[in-house]
Amino acid sequence: SDLATLDPASYQKDAQSWIEHYIYKDSKLLVTSADLQLIANLFYFSYLRSAETIKAQNAARKALESMWHGWQNVAHTRMNPSLKTPYLIDFDQQQEHYLAFAKAQQEHRRVGLIYSHLAEAAVKQHYLSKQAEEAVVRVREHARSIVAQAFLDAKKIVGDLYDVAIQGLRDPENSPALRFDVLETISYYLPILSMQSFIEAEKAQLKASEQSWQIMSTMIGVNMTIWDAIETARASFYLAQYNALITIAAKLSIEKKYLLVMADEYGMNKQVKVYLPKNIH
Repeated sequence: SDLATLDPASYQKDAQSWIEHYIYKDSKLLVTSADLQLIANLFYFSYLRSAETIKAQNAARKALESMWHGWQNVAHTRMNPSLKTPYLIDFDQQQEHYLAFAKAQQEHRRVGLIYSHLAEAAVKQHYLSKQAEEAVVRVREHARSIVAQAFLDAKKIVGDLYDVAIQGLRDPENSPALRFDVLETISYYLPILSMQSFIEAEKAQLKASEQSWQIMSTMIGVNMTIWDAIETARASFYLAQYNALITIAAKLSIEKKYLLVMADEYGMNKQVKVYLPKNIH
């Protein structure tokens, strides 16, 4: 998944209905300007939190695969330097993957902290008026139902693996699909290492290592399928809500200070002089 799969259009009617019920109706603002600012901040960083999660997960997987390829190249060269490495040694590409992951991880953490400060202010610190609090509660409830549906949809995508896993939990002895021979290979590898040649031991080690990576790669793939589906749905939903809200804010003659970002990673911060973005596509 990537950000190109976001589809706020499918939630626009819901967002508009919510606006008319809680925020702006008959040319009248139903909440305060301060309410509008905090809700817009919360929705924007709710969207951004999910968007950055999608980016970070994709970057992490590329970095992990690059690391794995490098490990295999080292292992094969260690065994026989005269043979070609199994994977292309591309310094620029590997550096790009590692740097992209480091940046994505850092930004994901920063955005997550900002979101948590805004959610704390909106939900627990009673910063909002009663009308605005009720509006936020309803949106968050709707978001949870969307996430639950996204999980069910993702479960269908990985249905075969899900069924295999359930079968294995119920009856591990009779679940051949879950029976990998990694442990058997390791039990074969250790005696070779202690009693026979290093070359044979290395061959056994490489086999066990490859099998372990295949298992881990499959697990990561399943995990990413589920979380990408969840975060794509959540990001799309909050993007629709944010766009609807910021459109109303743009129509109103409110002070520019009510369109500012309210927090940074360290907490609520009135010194932040960054404006919320306009309608995001």
